[in-house]
Amino acid sequence: MKSVTIADAENVIIGLQDEIRRSEESRYDHRWHGVLLVAHGRNCCQVADLLGDAPRTVAYWADRVEEQGLAGLQEGSRSGRPSKLNADQVADLRRVLRGKPSEWACQEIYGMEKPCRLNCERSTVCNSVHDNAGVCYASGSFATASRAR
Repeated sequence: MKSVTIADAENVIIGLQDEIRRSEESRYDHRWHGVLLVAHGRNCCQVADLLGDAPRTVAYWADRVEEQGLAGLQEGSRSGRPSKLNADQVADLRRVLRGKPSEWACQEIYGMEKPCRLNCERSTVCNSVHDNAGVCYASGSFATASRAR
């Protein structure tokens, strides 16, 4: 069989790893692929090198499969960073985002006059918009989560 190569392998690998980390389902598939390689006789260091993970992480996956079966590869809750928006702000944000984008106004959400000054980073607002309305901020504009990918 003819050997196949990828011209820009380094960037392709980075792009694929980003895609794997994008959703819970793809991360689950990634973990069971790693365990499958271990089951085929690869050691954790080899698998980690192939998949771009730490060897100890691959060992955790294999241990969890031994203890719990494939259910051990499912993600548990992920705490992450606490929200910088309080419950009232999140509720207001959801309400406003259900309307037309042309009607979105900072003062409507936070009761402020323009210009709007938030006590959080722009990324916090963008993440909140994504989490609460399924909208992503990419390349300078908002798009639905499916369109932004």
